[in-house]
Amino acid sequence: MRVQAILLAVLAGLCFADGTEVQTDWASGPGTPGPVTTFGSAFDFSSGVDFSTAGEVTLGLRHMVDDFADAARWTDCDDIDGDGDMDLLVGLYSADSLLWYENLDGEGFSWETHGVAAGDGPSRVVLSDMDGDADLDAVCGWYNSGSDLVAWYENDGTGGGWVQHDIEPSCDGCRGVVVRDMDDDNDNDVIVASYSDDYFCWYQNDGTGITWTKYDIGTGNGPRIDDAMDLDYDGDIDIVVGLYSADSLCWYENEGIGNSWIRHTVSGSFNGSRGGRFNDFNGDMFIDIMAPCGSGDSLCWFENSDLIGTSWTRHTIDTFDFPWMASTADIDNDGDSDVMVCGYSGTFTGALWYENNGSGTVWDQHVIYVVESSILDAQEDAGWTTLDWSATVGGNNSVEFQVRSSEDSGNMGSWSSAITAPGSVTPYTTSGDNYFQYRALLLTDSVSSLPVLEDVTISWTFVSTEHSEGAVDQYELHLVSPNPVTAVPVVGFSIPESGTVEISVFDVSGRMVNRHTDGNLEKGYYQVTLDGLAPGAYFVRMKAGDFDAAERFVLIR
Repeated sequence: MRVQAILLAVLAGLCFADGTEVQTDWASGPGTPGPVTTFGSAFDFSSGVDFSTAGEVTLGLRHMVDDFADAARWTDCDDIDGDGDMDLLVGLYSADSLLWYENLDGEGFSWETHGVAAGDGPSRVVLSDMDGDADLDAVCGWYNSGSDLVAWYENDGTGGGWVQHDIEPSCDGCRGVVVRDMDDDNDNDVIVASYSDDYFCWYQNDGTGITWTKYDIGTGNGPRIDDAMDLDYDGDIDIVVGLYSADSLCWYENEGIGNSWIRHTVSGSFNGSRGGRFNDFNGDMFIDIMAPCGSGDSLCWFENSDLIGTSWTRHTIDTFDFPWMASTADIDNDGDSDVMVCGYSGTFTGALWYENNGSGTVWDQHVIYVVESSILDAQEDAGWTTLDWSATVGGNNSVEFQVRSSEDSGNMGSWSSAITAPGSVTPYTTSGDNYFQYRALLLTDSVSSLPVLEDVTISWTFVSTEHSEGAVDQYELHLVSPNPVTAVPVVGFSIPESGTVEISVFDVSGRMVNRHTDGNLEKGYYQVTLDGLAPGAYFVRMKAGDFDAAERFVLIR
């Protein structure tokens, strides 16, 4: 009876069936790119989501600081009150306020709001020690006509009191504040861009932050400055300038102590240039430049081709509606420079980061609140049919998906457009691809009700891109799985006419370990999964009428 039960279990696995794979748990975490034959509880990648609770993915890693912050345009973070944890400095553009948020519990779960200053449209904010007293002061450039100034606000050391000191009382439409030691005298100077008056300059600090001396850098239509560093490795600070109204991106070479500058054009046709960022994007140890092309709807980096900053090659990272602000850092800690960007209008108003392959030639887009599955291997030619999922959303929350399929797990291609409801994935995949991957995007506009993803189901049919009923004109048996086989073996066969087919499996001793007979098969091509086999060497035999053939395979684990 036991032998019969084992035999029945084996026979149940020997069938001509379509496929379904379900993922109901993600608690094992990321780091399993695949290919895998079952999802299990692992996945490839996540960002901004909480997967620690078995049976769900939610946005538990996002913590609200203030859900009434009106147009938080610019932020900086550091220890403002000297208690050893990270606080936030925020410019609320529409609320005309410069605030700092005190991290009360040291873990970022509880925050208290403190006012720094009021004015008309805070545009750029920076935390830095401006008077040499070892605490962090606040620097702010105000954009609108009601203020038109750049000032720093002296911290009493606890964040409880702030004294305003003007750096430039008549900066019309500030679109750039960068703090650096420009003259190598061990205090912090300030680089400023006046968007409305079309100039940019730097202000020399006397060391106390009370007296400031202005030095011109250059002029141009609609300047924006977000970064400054030593591009040419000559020991001084250079700057990158986006000329929004002139559709140009430039860098200015500092000839020593900031009183003489040489302009170098990076691109003279960069439509709606935003401020640029310096970093090495191709791993050659020389400084390149990355910038959003706001009106040109693209995010690009410019390769320092001659290594001295006089010849530049443009590379597009991605294209989408009106990229607004961008920054760069090694987000995934793999030793290269990645890129973060936020969108302002049009079809994209979220935040993304782009993973650099190390040479700047391939950029993998990651949505901030996302989980990406392991690559699923159907082990045979598949026609991906439906994607289903269960989620608790509520309010204006939603869960959306993107998918992709491929014949090459090392090159899965681009993600599909967003799928907003369960249903067919046939329009988004290619018939015959045996690899499949999904990306779940969790979207919310509230912290009181978060979307929760509970399960995902992908279904497919077995197809053949090499065999069709019309093309079948002979009997044939072949092994579909790579040999040696590392997962469930799959064999394929074709019959040129309807009839009875017997599939048998033998071990190397000649003992039959499985047999299945189907007497009602139509002309066509079929695939069979051979579940329940232990590791070892086997022969699979097909008999149909006078046709008799066998294939040998080795199963390893």
